[in-house]
Amino acid sequence: MTNTRNIKRLQRLESFTANGVSPAAINVSDFKHISVSLAGDNSAAMTIKFQASLGSDAPDFSAAKALDNEWDYVQVVDYQDGASIAGDVGIAFAGDDVRQFVCDVEGVDFISFEITGYSAGDVTPKLSAYTNA
Repeated sequence: MTNTRNIKRLQRLESFTANGVSPAAINVSDFKHISVSLAGDNSAAMTIKFQASLGSDAPDFSAAKALDNEWDYVQVVDYQDGASIAGDVGIAFAGDDVRQFVCDVEGVDFISFEITGYSAGDVTPKLSAYTNA
């Protein structure tokens, strides 16, 4: 029995170095899951939240959620220990480390990241999106 995956390596995004939202929504409509590697440097200290939206048009993830700007924070699972991290809580990142997560994006069209509580360093995300065939 062969297990095949439709994998797309999404390019590494620019490093997060301040509070705010990633500059562009990422279209994940053709995929079921995304794996995300977050690499911290320069004593990184911040919280990273995953954002997701359903719909054919990307919302403005930097604006408030509303009827005409629908999105929400979503849960991720830590590959290290299988712990679920609630979307509203986010990932508390501290230090020069690499953390890896999976995010179920089945039915989701766009994702983004929000940085809060920034006080130092930078974190660079790298994404792989896939669907098991």
